[in-house]
Amino acid sequence: MGTRIAVLRLVDDVRQGIDDRMVTIAVFFDLSKAFDMVDHSLLLQKLRGLQFSETSISWFCSYLSGRLQAVRDGENGLSDWLFIRSGVPQGSVLGPLLFSLFVNDQPSCLRHCSHLLYADDLVIYLRCLPTQFAEGMHLLNEDVEAIVSWCLENHLRVNMGKTRAMTFGSTKFINDLDFLSLSTPSLCGETIDFVPVFRYLGVMLESTLSWTRHVAQVCSKAAGALYRVQMNDNHLTLELRRRLVVALVLPHFDYCAAALTNLSEVLELKLQVSLNNCV
Repeated sequence: MGTRIAVLRLVDDVRQGIDDRMVTIAVFFDLSKAFDMVDHSLLLQKLRGLQFSETSISWFCSYLSGRLQAVRDGENGLSDWLFIRSGVPQGSVLGPLLFSLFVNDQPSCLRHCSHLLYADDLVIYLRCLPTQFAEGMHLLNEDVEAIVSWCLENHLRVNMGKTRAMTFGSTKFINDLDFLSLSTPSLCGETIDFVPVFRYLGVMLESTLSWTRHVAQVCSKAAGALYRVQMNDNHLTLELRRRLVVALVLPHFDYCAAALTNLSEVLELKLQVSLNNCV
């Protein structure tokens, strides 16, 4: 599942909840140094559980073991070389795949929530009526605790400082909710902060899916990329400028554009003006 599919699926589920006059409570987890914390023995055990052959297991064992790593400091030079005891090789082709296989069973611990898992980005969420918010929060907390327990069992750590919660719904329902008096999700006894906006896989999500912040982000990034192209106008042919705009500027407009439904006329005009600047 790619980032676009993950974003579209979440937005579609949230929008379905709004159409059904429900709110969606979500928790976005952040794992501390997730790729560096993968336990090699656990990974090999999970590969066996996925029916990898013993020959393949032996190959992966050889691939992961005996790796040395050092840190270069500008002032003190190179540190001592040490063996890597955990983690998947980052920057490699196999690294992300091995991590995905390692966390593949993570959602199996959930009892109440839907989930989306892309690499180390995990979001769990459930829909409920506004009048059942407290009950929905209780069920969400049960699954939050389940995720924390799974991480402990698999030697991963949830980063409390970056894990956030959001409530999605119509403007009326969001404004009517009194977040100060309502229960909130908790992580190891600490409250998870509710936020009105969260950047999920590069897309700025707002509680009411208004897209104001995301459109501002798209226009800002597109303007910055276009400015860098225009700085070299004197050295570029028309055809090369066109190719650079297509490669560097237009992807900002294209990324997850399918999720931007129900845009206001003001936001549509803002995007159109920004896009016209590329002509």
